[in-house]
Amino acid sequence: MVMNNPPSGSSSEAGTVRALVATDAARGYALSTEAGWNQNEADWHLLLQMCRGYGIEVPGRGLVGTTMAWELERKYAWVNMVLVTPACRGQGLARKLMEKCLQDAAAGERAVLLDATDLGAKLYTKLGFAGTERIVRLRLEERRTLPEASADSHSLAAGEVKLAAALDRAVVGFDRTQMLLNFYQRLPGAAWRLKHAHGGLQALAMGRNGRTAAQLGPVIANSPGEARELLLRALRHTKGPLIMDVPAVHAAWVSELKQLGFVPQRSFIRMGLNAAKFPTDWSRYYAIAGPDFA
Repeated sequence: MVMNNPPSGSSSEAGTVRALVATDAARGYALSTEAGWNQNEADWHLLLQMCRGYGIEVPGRGLVGTTMAWELERKYAWVNMVLVTPACRGQGLARKLMEKCLQDAAAGERAVLLDATDLGAKLYTKLGFAGTERIVRLRLEERRTLPEASADSHSLAAGEVKLAAALDRAVVGFDRTQMLLNFYQRLPGAAWRLKHAHGGLQALAMGRNGRTAAQLGPVIANSPGEARELLLRALRHTKGPLIMDVPAVHAAWVSELKQLGFVPQRSFIRMGLNAAKFPTDWSRYYAIAGPDFA
């Protein structure tokens, strides 16, 4: 989705807010790398295509902060990439970006949600966000000897991505076809599925490459066994470190991932403005696509 109504500029001594454009991808990538985040340049290009982007310029420093809002199905806005370079933190720039973002979301009558670190949650709480759903980030550095996968799972074909998007929408609550097509092109080895006897998809795993690790997600399944089957396939067909962001409600699944060598790194809180929520079926959502992609 291309941004149709870019944010109008606003300025003060604290900097000027402007719309992000495609040529900001390199600077955005530098900001997220500086913060130690996993996004690569392909992520930034995708986000700038799909999202309404906000940047803040400071004289003599250029673009020092970003925020994005992914507008979903005329109902929701998913906020992501809230970044400020360390030298400019503590000056209210992130709050200024968020206030402009929320002003535009309110004008569009959209429910606003995001995933926050514990540190970020302090700002978001002051802005009216709340939430209790926890998501645990786990990272696998070294691949161990893996159990055998069954013959039930198969590689997702390019022509099945739209079927995958339909399953994803049924579980997560909104359409992410453009995102999933992008993920499939970037990391097809992570894309696996299980089918119903009648031919429809019943379980799905997809992922993307990242700056420091591949990220597996979304993973949609009806049981930990199905999620395990898809994970084993993905592990055999991808290389290097792997990240998964797993809803904490799946405690047994988190324990199983630890047994496979995944190590918890941090957690996020899913928060909504004025108690907003997605109609997500958390019982079937075994790994999210990441705090940047919901």
